[in-house]
Amino acid sequence: MKPDLKLPEWILQEEKYEPDGDRDYFISRSLLRMMKILKSLRQQSRRKQIDKLSAVGALCFVLILIFLCVSAHTINYLVCILAFELVTLCLLKGSTIIQLIQNSLLMAIFSALFVLPAFFLGNKTLIILLPFKTFLTVTALGLLTTFFRWHQITEALSFFKVPSLMIFILDTTLRYIVLLGEISQNMLIALKLRSVGKNRDKKRAVSGILGNLFLKSKEMSEEMYQAMCCRGFTGEYINNSKKILRTGDLIFLLLAALYIGLFCILEGLVKL
Repeated sequence: MKPDLKLPEWILQEEKYEPDGDRDYFISRSLLRMMKILKSLRQQSRRKQIDKLSAVGALCFVLILIFLCVSAHTINYLVCILAFELVTLCLLKGSTIIQLIQNSLLMAIFSALFVLPAFFLGNKTLIILLPFKTFLTVTALGLLTTFFRWHQITEALSFFKVPSLMIFILDTTLRYIVLLGEISQNMLIALKLRSVGKNRDKKRAVSGILGNLFLKSKEMSEEMYQAMCCRGFTGEYINNSKKILRTGDLIFLLLAALYIGLFCILEGLVKL
């Protein structure tokens, strides 16, 4: 008879492996921030188009409004611009309103820090006007990007004779932010799932993600360049839309005339 086979004691022992706890706050925060950016970009591209209004008319009005806001020296005129923006904000959802106001307040506080020394030097009006103007301009641009899609805004830039190269760079940048964002999101999820135990070298893991993302972006740019060459792209954007301005743009024209008149009256350029 064959002798009984005895197993070693270490095989018979029950394995109880409990990895040490580790903080993955950086990975979770980066993943949530990336998902938030992608969600906002996707929602912006899926918004319904406004048929009666054009992005060209809206962009012209916003540029005029920003120029008048920057040139104003009195708070009364800035309050008139604020009233228009508040009425426009009432047409949006609550979550969108909160996001726009948060971004505008953040930029206003950031600009207030630059003019804070003027308060101690005696120029107290500057510390009020500059953050107020920053809040109004950022809100106006936020409303523009909320009501119109990115491709409509980039298409409207051709109306102002912006070089096609700049429009091409802006358009492709917005597209690649979404594509590279999705790739980095998947890589962060994979890193989070494969992280077991305590990682004492987190910088190496993050640098690996950034390196792979850089190589992927370089590969995608080369593929896009070859595809554009094969399709005979000459660097010119052709606007296929026949109607540049629409009937609803009359509202922007009337509002622009109204605010130009208020600027002349409230700033003392015209005496009544």
